[in-house]
Amino acid sequence: MNGIVGVILAGGQGRRFGGANKALLSIGSEFLFEVALRRLDEQLDQIGINANRDLAHIMVSGAPIVPDGIGGSLGPLDGVLGAMIWARGLGATHVATVPVDVPLFPDDLVARLLPHAEHAPAFAIDSEGIAHGACAIWPVGLADALETKLRAGLRKVMQFHALVAGFGVRFDANDRHRFLNINTPHDLAVATVLLRELDGGLTSS
Repeated sequence: MNGIVGVILAGGQGRRFGGANKALLSIGSEFLFEVALRRLDEQLDQIGINANRDLAHIMVSGAPIVPDGIGGSLGPLDGVLGAMIWARGLGATHVATVPVDVPLFPDDLVARLLPHAEHAPAFAIDSEGIAHGACAIWPVGLADALETKLRAGLRKVMQFHALVAGFGVRFDANDRHRFLNINTPHDLAVATVLLRELDGGLTSS
């Protein structure tokens, strides 16, 4: 798709995994970031990875490392800012982001969100009505506004969506498992089974 690039948000602290880097958790025969990268690569031509530790492992993928916009552990919005800045430097008008711990996102995530993201962000809402604000497409022209809000103390992704009239796109029940957020070892085990089914063509998108 012209004018849009993608970024895997992999800069989290992994507190619920005892501080482990979620990007390097094993899921099947891959790392979590490799699954997310492989799946987003099916939707976009150019993808970077927002990460700030264990970079040597992640750089092996060949994907560019995208730094946080400001730095200092400000949370996922800082990763989004970094993604916007990186995308803007490439001449892109939009950047799609997906968290590394939501690696099973729908195969048509970008195609579904993009028509609603011309001037404001568009983000996913699952069939249970839960918003996934970081599974989103962002106009890169919002970078300055996001930086201002971050420096003023804003940290919550959905609060920024509300400030800039972000649009929620509802996905149906067939996609409910695609938004599984891997926060515990049990979640990782469930995701491993689901990924095996998806890669085997046993689960529809």
